[in-house]
Amino acid sequence: MTVDVIIIGGYLGSGKSSLVNHLLQTWDSKETGVIVNDLAPINVDAQHVIKKAGLTLGIQDGCVCCSVTDRLGEAFDWMTAFRPPLKRILVEASGVGDPRRISYYSQGMRELSLSAIITMIDASSFIDRLNDRFVGNLVQQQIEAADRLILNKIDLVPATRVSEVEAILGELNQEAVVVRAHHSKVDASAIGTPILTRRPSKILPAASGAELSGAAFSTMVLRTKDLVDQFGMRESLGQLAKIAERIKGVIVTSKETNNRYLVQVAGGDVELTPANPLAAYHETVLVFVLSGDNTNLLKEIIETSLSKLARWTSSVIG
Repeated sequence: MTVDVIIIGGYLGSGKSSLVNHLLQTWDSKETGVIVNDLAPINVDAQHVIKKAGLTLGIQDGCVCCSVTDRLGEAFDWMTAFRPPLKRILVEASGVGDPRRISYYSQGMRELSLSAIITMIDASSFIDRLNDRFVGNLVQQQIEAADRLILNKIDLVPATRVSEVEAILGELNQEAVVVRAHHSKVDASAIGTPILTRRPSKILPAASGAELSGAAFSTMVLRTKDLVDQFGMRESLGQLAKIAERIKGVIVTSKETNNRYLVQVAGGDVELTPANPLAAYHETVLVFVLSGDNTNLLKEIIETSLSKLARWTSSVIG
């Protein structure tokens, strides 16, 4: 008996974690394992995934699909050894990764059966991302890799834009099934039914994280042990959302365990949700994913904007 592998890819902020949560609430989640990859040294996305899964593993510091495949293999080994056996494994790929590299790895293990490669698309920002000189090629690769394309956030755009995006998706990938969604809610029965008919014609050589992202991406991590003001933070993040590809993290507003909030910022939207009170969050950590050739200037703007809220230490990846 093999374990089905469902790979969920898509650009930053397209709704991958929300889809994982939706599927876990729909399926018998104790039969489902989840592997969550994150670009940053803290795995915020793994914390965002509901804790009902049979097994949840987070892989950090880079794209699991290219630079940490040994750790991915170890994660698959853990999943296949789980008892009682899992029926399926959901792999949430990094937002700046090509899900095909994960698919090659999963096909190399006899205990695993590749069921689907899903790419999430944000209908409100897709055309801008596709035409972006820094990330357009990556977005196209993610589209071409998929057997299912979930066109998410259709409630945020007019019907004419939805049709326009669907036409572009059809040109980029004629074989994929396109499913409309809002808030990442789709028919889980369609997701879990293997329809994968294509297999990659060749295996791409393993690449380093730097090779995949090139000069396009860098990650800035800010930390503080100071307590921060929730409303002031929301205002500042709303302004910084205009220059960052993605912002995520956790903020601590008081010493009470119920005053920790997960931060999710994408497409200009700022979302602060109560964190798991059992999670050991002792400091505020914010992760900024930046793109372009002026990241040094962007980092200065971020530090200046947030300096009024707390005293920060910063580190940069890439």
